[in-house]
Amino acid sequence: MAKKDVFLDNIQNKVRSFDIPAMSKNPDAIFNEAWRKDPRIIALIKDMDWSETETGTSLGSVVNYGLIRGMSTGRRLQFAISYNDFFIDDVSVVESVNISNFSIKTLIEGKIQKNGFPPETLIFVTDNFTALWESLSKESSMEYYGDVYHLMQNIGSEEIGFPTKKCKYRAMKVNFICQMSPEVYCDYEEKAKAKAEQIIRAIAIDAPQIPVNVKAFIAFAYIQLETDYDSTVAEKLSNGQNLNQRDVLSLTAYGALCNHIATSRGLADAFEWLLYFAGVSCEKVLGRLNEIDAEPEYYWNVLWLKNNSTAYCDCSYGIENARMNQKVNCTAFLKTVDDFMDLKYQIVIADSNPLTVNKSVAETTDYINKNIEKLYS
Repeated sequence: MAKKDVFLDNIQNKVRSFDIPAMSKNPDAIFNEAWRKDPRIIALIKDMDWSETETGTSLGSVVNYGLIRGMSTGRRLQFAISYNDFFIDDVSVVESVNISNFSIKTLIEGKIQKNGFPPETLIFVTDNFTALWESLSKESSMEYYGDVYHLMQNIGSEEIGFPTKKCKYRAMKVNFICQMSPEVYCDYEEKAKAKAEQIIRAIAIDAPQIPVNVKAFIAFAYIQLETDYDSTVAEKLSNGQNLNQRDVLSLTAYGALCNHIATSRGLADAFEWLLYFAGVSCEKVLGRLNEIDAEPEYYWNVLWLKNNSTAYCDCSYGIENARMNQKVNCTAFLKTVDDFMDLKYQIVIADSNPLTVNKSVAETTDYINKNIEKLYS
């Protein structure tokens, strides 16, 4: 009998041409046996062809002065296989029973730890293609390492692999539509951090004795007076249009601090980095602003003040007039939750259910206080 793992081992090692003893099995049976043992091979194979050959070996020996001749014959299967351009370890198997608990964020973080940077493509094998894709789509607005996946709402999938009729699995290749590689993006992020540190050193607000509100105002004013709001990219995001590399930078701190033009996301990133080097605890917040021309995913910041109290800042609010008139617009500077609800903001929490103005102020404040780690982790 042929070893059951001979075929599988060749596939896992991406051997392009090989043959194995067929014995009583046909190619379909061998393939079905292999994918049951390791479903990932469904994604690995692009195309496969095979042919049958018969081999015979004549054996002769003299035993007790008598000539005994025997013929050993066997049927073999020769395979010619082409593969997709990734390796078996790049493929993740997601069973239908696990889809509800599946997190693409956790998977990406694992890839980062292993490779040092995020992947541009993920490969999945699943027995419930539709449910997995719906699960991926639900996470489309989440933020990941260095905001590389800021365009994750534009992810697209394609079915790949080589399943048979008896195979319950299908393979999916998920592409993240981003106009620059993760390595290049991370390089821009490092440049933005260096620029933020340079700015803080130049305006000398990193001293611990300077009050937090003073540090926050100077950083807020710097952004509003030195940066234009990128309404063109905001409109593209609202219309679901693809972005070029220059557009992508407007979603980053690099766009705000180095190119001096950014969307709410880039402005919030820049504010966060400035305060980081000034020694102020600050995080970016994802939400929505209920204005006709607002971005579909709108960003601002939350600051932690004394006694664990919080305050909200939105550098984008009124920035067009601020830059033009060289006068800071403080409408959304160091405001409470109540103030922001009055300004038609919605805070999107981890489960994507927004806190809206329909909730009472007391209920909203109580909810945020109880879920502060979930909101800003």
